[in-house]
Amino acid sequence: MELAQWTETDITNCWAATQGAIRALATTCGCASSVFQVLDGDGDGAIDRQEFQKGLMQLLRGSPLLKAFEQWEPLLWKLVDEDGSGFVSPAELNMAFSVRQFMSI
Repeated sequence: MELAQWTETDITNCWAATQGAIRALATTCGCASSVFQVLDGDGDGAIDRQEFQKGLMQLLRGSPLLKAFEQWEPLLWKLVDEDGSGFVSPAELNMAFSVRQFMSI
């Protein structure tokens, strides 16, 4: 579904799930560098979208957040891939964790 077609409820639910995913990642792994190592499946120093999705599914295994994964994951990807390069650098992931701490989500 295109973002323009989303209702306010869809957006609210997606944002809540995205916040929950960031919170769960921070709680599960402790710090951005640990999460980065888990998500960077091929160890090339950058996380591509496929690695991101696969890693999130592994890290959040058993979490109710996975039920709506297809809804919130694209938003989380856009938030984390700050420069829109299609890859997440360690600095970008660290920034996402910093925002999480600042916003207390």
